Amino acid sequence: MKLSLNQSIFSIGSCFSEMIAGRLSEHKWDVTTNPFGTLFDPVSIERNIINSLSDAPISDDMLDQREDVVFHYNYHSDLSALSVTALSNLIEEAHNTAKMSLLRADWIILTYGSAVIFRHNTSGQPVANCHKMPGDLFTREMLPLAEVSTSLLNTIAAIKKVNARARFVLTVSPVRHLRHGREQNMLSKSILRLACQELTERHADQVCYFPSFEIMMDELRDYKYYQVDKVHPTEEAENIIWEHFQESMLDEEARTFVHQWSDIRKAMAHKPRHVQSSAHQRFLKETLVRLERLSGQVDVSAERAHLEKQLI
Repeated sequence: MKLSLNQSIFSIGSCFSEMIAGRLSEHKWDVTTNPFGTLFDPVSIERNIINSLSDAPISDDMLDQREDVVFHYNYHSDLSALSVTALSNLIEEAHNTAKMSLLRADWIILTYGSAVIFRHNTSGQPVANCHKMPGDLFTREMLPLAEVSTSLLNTIAAIKKVNARARFVLTVSPVRHLRHGREQNMLSKSILRLACQELTERHADQVCYFPSFEIMMDELRDYKYYQVDKVHPTEEAENIIWEHFQESMLDEEARTFVHQWSDIRKAMAHKPRHVQSSAHQRFLKETLVRLERLSGQVDVSAERAHLEKQLI
């Protein structure tokens, strides 16, 4: 199973999902990314996908407020507002965006960051984000393998029910969760990895696994590939993982296009000192020719218009 050009993609999960989705979007894929904000655990991903597809009402018991900011424990702080009405509108929009994308997506990328959940003590429900509220409001739990596997199965089954052609890429985020120590981080990642393995074995014709976590732990194990926080991969590490993604997940036509489009993006990022110079005008015409060669594969109208404005 390989991703092809002009396929629609829905990407959800850890912040690492945004990196992969961002690279695909830069190279002309139609991508919807984390409409609910960053989600880390399987239960939160499952809940938001199923609620979106079933048009479930927003659960008021998970609303809360810190000073004048209203938020909902099922969502990231990206979805917060200064009134309940404004927040409800944001959440409804996020659910609609997710549903429309899931119905038409050719590929679903699910990036799992942690098997740890935080359960809201009053409601008894697991939260997607604690929103920097006091820690004594929550109870920390490590999800057992059986629950994680069930959650992954439920997520995929819900999507397949409304979009039978969808194919899935599972990956465990290489971003480290060190708040509770290295041992807990590795245990959490191991549970996620085992659940992904179970799913790919049971649904090999529909589900595949991309080893972003393994690449980071093995090939990029030096701390120079982590940012100062020693948690997030550096841009260099992300570039290397993106190269692996191209090689293992894109079909031949798509890989060729990515190489060609990367060259054009670099060329278009060039800022000339003298726009009207003969050298730059020649560069514009040459780049327009290159764009025209790719116009049968993707929409290049925006790029063409940008360059044509500079022509004398």
